[in-house]
Amino acid sequence: MSPDKNQTISLSKWVDSKQSQGRYSFTREEALLETGLKDDTLSKAALRLAGERRIARLHSGFYVIVPLEYRSHGITPADWFIADLMAYLRQPYYVGLLSAAAYHGASHQRAQQYHVITNQRTRQVKCHNLILRFFTKAEVMATPRDQIKTSTGMMAISTPEATALDLVAYYRQVGGLDRVLTVLQELGEKMEPGKIVDVCSTGWIDGICTTPWMATRTNGIFRESIPFGRVGSSIERITCDTATSTAQARCSA
Repeated sequence: MSPDKNQTISLSKWVDSKQSQGRYSFTREEALLETGLKDDTLSKAALRLAGERRIARLHSGFYVIVPLEYRSHGITPADWFIADLMAYLRQPYYVGLLSAAAYHGASHQRAQQYHVITNQRTRQVKCHNLILRFFTKAEVMATPRDQIKTSTGMMAISTPEATALDLVAYYRQVGGLDRVLTVLQELGEKMEPGKIVDVCSTGWIDGICTTPWMATRTNGIFRESIPFGRVGSSIERITCDTATSTAQARCSA
């Protein structure tokens, strides 16, 4: 929907129109083009709508449309917009770690943060009660992923097997080994030994596949080279580059 040359559309009406089409995110460039508003006018309108919790800015130039049922939260669930956000950032991604585990049935360990794996350092986003935490991993595209249906489209998520291996690699960042082992127990029924072998054979997470737990799940195919011993001090030899930025993108228009 684009206005005539001398016609403009209010941002509020334009947002309503987008929502009626099933859209729950938009970019600043898109809004400028289709409303015909000037830059400063759009900025003021966006600020007003953000104050009313009608929209929320997650990143410079990227907004989420908040329907009435989520107005009290100030933001929609992350799976409504994460694919659009990562496409806007032009970064490969998948939902992983504790967030992926929750989708795979480990709901008792649902994290207060939403975990996203990407290949570039990306600022943590805080918006009302939502925290998007990004983890950096060079081999994003080599990680086995599924595409799952969400309320607004499709979303990439690590497979149960890849989720388990990521959790072991990032165990310090997601709450410690005790928590990870609990999640792995809950994920166990969703995992297939053959698929664990396939994931490990890709080489994207060297060192993880030799743990006794993985050896057990894969019928002893892996050498038990890392003793578990007492939980909390048993996987000190597992390392992973988890460089992330602690800077936070505040939720504002």
